[in-house]
This record gives sequence, structure tokens and C-alpha cells, in this order.
Amino acid sequence: AALRRFMVEKPFAGRCPVAFGDDLTDLSMLEAAAELNGKAVVIWRAIDLARAARLGNPDELRLWRAGITYTHSKERT
Repeated sequence: AALRRFMVEKPFAGRCPVAFGDDLTDLSMLEAAAELNGKAVVIWRAIDLARAARLGNPDELRLWRAGITYTHSKERT
């Protein structure tokens, strides 16, 4: 519900949501991200969501995020 509200407001409107979750309290956010043509990423195995990508643990998320940050910083130089 919160993600849906964010995605209609500036600066989020028209963008692709990416949501990360690691337990059942995150399920509605992950489903919303997938339904809004975004990306849902489950950390570990706590959630069974067919439309979600999976990362094995929080360390994998940190490595992925570091890679994205590095790539974007290289594009700016």
C-alpha cells in the first residue's frame, strides 16, 4: 500500500520500483513492486513469491548494491 502511494507522487511517478524483502511483513510491498512492472527481490527463503528474484543473504544484497553504486559512479566520470 505504501509503495503504491509513493509511486504516484513526484519524484517516483513513472519510475520502476525495486523492492527488497526478507520476511512475510514485506510480502505486500514485493507484490506491489511486481504488479507495477518493477522488481521484487527476496532475501533468503522466508517468502515464496514466484515473480521475485532471489538473493541468498544480506551480504549478497550489499555486494549487488555496491556494484550498482560503482557502475553509476564510473558512468559519471
